[in-house]
Amino acid sequence: MLGLQLHPESFGSSFYEEAERPLASFEAKLSDNIVIGAHTPSLELSGIIAVERMQSTKQCHKGVVWGVFIRPEFRGCGLGDMLLNMLFAQCEGLIQELRLTIAETNEAARRLYLKAGFSNYGFEKRSLKIDNFYVAEHHMMRQL
Repeated sequence: MLGLQLHPESFGSSFYEEAERPLASFEAKLSDNIVIGAHTPSLELSGIIAVERMQSTKQCHKGVVWGVFIRPEFRGCGLGDMLLNMLFAQCEGLIQELRLTIAETNEAARRLYLKAGFSNYGFEKRSLKIDNFYVAEHHMMRQL
């Protein structure tokens, strides 16, 4: 939820939408997806990444990366690389291609994904609308 508050332009849902959802909807999403978190010795969440496998027969070889967030105080120390590598390992044998979208303004995350082998396959100028402000997004993919 902190990510939704600090960077609303980086997520397809809003803090207020998510705050209204019942706990059972989060439990279902967590159980139906691959979710990897990193935490401090005191069990404070420092970073998270998740992937949802597409369900249709013709698209179940693909997964959509979602919910990626690293707390500001843990950025720049390799945590993003570690979470991505753990995600790749968890997807092995289940998913052959990962897809994600990233806000045009989030250059640090874009560099991380490019370094991890993702490539651009599209660009959407008005992907999200927050109040009267539009957010453009890069569409990226990586074959596993």
